[in-house]
Amino acid sequence: MYKVAMDNAWKKLQSLSDEKSFEIGFMGDKYSVDIDSKRVLSFSCNAAVKDNISVLLLHYLISDLKGIPAPKNEWISFKNVPEGAFYYSAYRGRALFPIIRKYGENPESVLDALERLSAKQVKLADVAIQFNAFDKVPVVVCLYRKDEEFDADANILYDANIVDIFPTEDI
Repeated sequence: MYKVAMDNAWKKLQSLSDEKSFEIGFMGDKYSVDIDSKRVLSFSCNAAVKDNISVLLLHYLISDLKGIPAPKNEWISFKNVPEGAFYYSAYRGRALFPIIRKYGENPESVLDALERLSAKQVKLADVAIQFNAFDKVPVVVCLYRKDEEFDADANILYDANIVDIFPTEDI
């Protein structure tokens, strides 16, 4: 499923840099990317990374080598990225429902991730944390408590420069 995207990313990386290995931080973990062997490894378990994560890491590295634009200091949701409204149902299922499942009954429990993600609490929802998903990609995870009218909910906000770093499918 990811073969074409991976092959294209490896070719692009070879054309962008003479360096053959890189370290990338993602979601509080470190990964190594070796261009010669076309391998992406997790430092935490010294194992190959699943293709979906590898594609994200490679696309981030491509953007980083090209020069990631400065943050715009404007938070946007997925619905605000190109084609975001079209892909929103799939995004909600893959990105937001797991957060709601894990933290919906107790939103404050997300604060347990502050140290691991080098995050800080921010006042953008009932409970929200801001951290860098990648070294230069800030995000905010927003959690909303269940009440009499609404079920628990979540959202992820991105700096508006996210559209200059990743294609919509990666976001």
